[in-house]
Amino acid sequence: MNSKKKFVFLYVVFGLLFVANIYAERRMVAEWEPMLGTLIRWPLGIPQELVKELAEDDSLYVLVQNLNEESNALGLFSNAQVNLSNVRFIYAYTNSHWTRDWGPHSAFVNGELTIIDPIFDGYPWVPGRSLRYEDDNMVNIYLAEQLNIDLLNFPGYLTGGNFMSDGYTTAFSTQQMLDENLGLHTNDEFINLSSQLLGIDNYQFTINPEFHGIQHIDCWAKLLNEETVLVKQLDVNHPEYQRAETLATFFGNQINAYGNNYIVKRIFCANYQGNNAAAYTNSLILNKKVLVPFYNIPADTLAIQTYREAMPGYEVLGFSYNAWYSYDALHCRTMGIADKDMLRIEHIPQSTIELEGNILYLPARIKAYSDSPINLNNSKIHYLIQNEDTWQESSLVQVNDNTYIAEIHNLADSDIVSYYFEAYDTNNNHSFLPVNAPYSYFTSQISLITSISDTIEPHFSWNVYPNPFNTKINISTMMKSTGKYKIKVYNIKGQLVHSQNAHNHKNEIDFAKLNISYGVYFIELSTATHKEIKKVLFIK
Repeated sequence: MNSKKKFVFLYVVFGLLFVANIYAERRMVAEWEPMLGTLIRWPLGIPQELVKELAEDDSLYVLVQNLNEESNALGLFSNAQVNLSNVRFIYAYTNSHWTRDWGPHSAFVNGELTIIDPIFDGYPWVPGRSLRYEDDNMVNIYLAEQLNIDLLNFPGYLTGGNFMSDGYTTAFSTQQMLDENLGLHTNDEFINLSSQLLGIDNYQFTINPEFHGIQHIDCWAKLLNEETVLVKQLDVNHPEYQRAETLATFFGNQINAYGNNYIVKRIFCANYQGNNAAAYTNSLILNKKVLVPFYNIPADTLAIQTYREAMPGYEVLGFSYNAWYSYDALHCRTMGIADKDMLRIEHIPQSTIELEGNILYLPARIKAYSDSPINLNNSKIHYLIQNEDTWQESSLVQVNDNTYIAEIHNLADSDIVSYYFEAYDTNNNHSFLPVNAPYSYFTSQISLITSISDTIEPHFSWNVYPNPFNTKINISTMMKSTGKYKIKVYNIKGQLVHSQNAHNHKNEIDFAKLNISYGVYFIELSTATHKEIKKVLFIK
């Protein structure tokens, strides 16, 4: 570790002991969120056609060491008809083209885009790695200075190809991430550091999928959105076939940001040379595009089809290159830089919604990182009731600082409602949720409460609101008379974090006083004979 980062390491670790409460409102950016563009390095480690595509609609940040390299790059880009108006050169010395591994993790800290800068001194199996990769370890410092973005040092390893985030509080790595950090942190210390500095409160670690190799998760799995993960599928005769199946089972058992099990999609990765399998999960999501490595084998066509079916509305493009490997492909050699002014929508969908009347209230949290007001004239919810032919719209109404409500009227029992959110801010930033709406949308079935029992038993009906919420949540029972019941709150790991006895029609829980992290929680209401659980989202 160089002396500058050693100082930062000691400062942060000791600082955590005394001022842990200064770390507030932080989250890692997911790959499918709005990006300003992509970081690559010269000399190139990617094909020219990919360079052209990266610069077509978005900024392309190219690391060069001097004016001579910039001139050489400009000559090649010009001949390849790259959109030079989107190209920006960043001066920094580099040793490798793996911008994913040592490049800038994007995060928001207190509402400001921040580059997370971990330690990088190569790979554990490479002799003399610290000296070999010392220049790569310093790139983020120069990058932050030249892009005028805040920098937050992370005093541990966070090798980018072995890290993926859902944009909320969950992240995934293989066991290799913990192993790599053992020289600096115990497993618990690393997990706590990730929570305190990165806002990752649900850090999950998979098996190391390879018998021998780099063990990076991006060659085996890829989060496509908040609900879905794409997992490598190998030929049944491949030596690591069972490990891929174990990974698929692992992800299927994980809970996503919406409180449900992940939807697992499989992508068949055929062998292109011996037992070397194509790394199709090693792709790049760049705004509304998916850029996939091609290996010049018939399975390339199937891979494109798999992505198009799993990610409708995205433009999916393949790029052949004779230097893609099973452990190092397109994703490893590119790194997105998030849009500091992005507009973000958060909402927790429910598969079934109980209504006391016939009006559905759908809340969303909308955050304009540009600090521009939300344009309520254009922001809305689009919805379709089953058996109707036309999508309808409903305006959003602001109910507090970042929370908005849409209403859908005249619903009947068992109606199925499909919907998605659309938002604008006054700076003309535009966003959907789901991000690829209208090709994807949320669906809920309505259950109308037509009668209310005289007592809380044998049947009880109740609701929680607002949801999402940022401080307090209300629990309302809809009974003519009250009875005794218990309210419990569990975190995403199933741990009890709060319990209280109640008998009133309405109760309130102040989550801000529970000393717990933001994220998905489950509220359980139970009597002597009945129990029911609702999921809620505690937001910043």
